[in-house]
Amino acid sequence: MKQLWPILILALCACSQPAQQSGPQGSDPRDEPATAPISAPYAQPSGNKANASQPAAPKESACRVQDNAVLSNGPLKVVGTEPFWGARIDGRCVTYSTPEDQAGTRIWTRYTPGPDGGSWVGAYRGQPFELKTHKVERCSDGMSDTVYPIEAVLKVSGGILRGCAEAL
Repeated sequence: MKQLWPILILALCACSQPAQQSGPQGSDPRDEPATAPISAPYAQPSGNKANASQPAAPKESACRVQDNAVLSNGPLKVVGTEPFWGARIDGRCVTYSTPEDQAGTRIWTRYTPGPDGGSWVGAYRGQPFELKTHKVERCSDGMSDTVYPIEAVLKVSGGILRGCAEAL
């Protein structure tokens, strides 16, 4: 019986460790970096202090990753008139909006950078979707006095729409 006491004491000590919190109260645990499992209190450190002190790498949004590489294109806001339309671009994700769909529909595209802009190619409601941008001296939306540094051309639903864009 005396031989069981050290084992019971170790088991009680291991069970009485306080629980770790994954993040601030109310946060989504999927947004937190993964943590290493808690080691037993009697485990010896590995001696590799460099890995233990390095913070976990931040997760990249799926919109900002294409072909296992992080995209460097910044977010853009695109506006068009006659007819009214808009888009918000983040990496390879384009949220296309119209007066009938003001919240917008996210379109997963293939982003291709260009010398003075880029193109986003995907599908919207089963039809080809292609948005191209390029820098210009001035782009006017035709409705306001706002001048934009980027011109946009959108091919969607069998038509061609024109607009202007700016970095967010």
